[in-house]
Amino acid sequence: MNREYKYMIVTRNLKTKLSNNFYFSVQILCKEECDSRFRVVHCKSFNKQDHDALEKATHHLSQMIKIYF
Repeated sequence: MNREYKYMIVTRNLKTKLSNNFYFSVQILCKEECDSRFRVVHCKSFNKQDHDALEKATHHLSQMIKIYF
């Protein structure tokens, strides 16, 4: 069965009653041969308040690319 993968780093906003939290999310999506849409197979978020968040997200993405691609 053929699988098609795509990956991305997404900026997300999570609103709570106390504050807004912003995240970088690493997402790996997969679409199988018989499926019409991509489904998330992996997602990990990094809080933007951490000054290394984008660097950590990029590093995590590179590790996931080695596993899935």
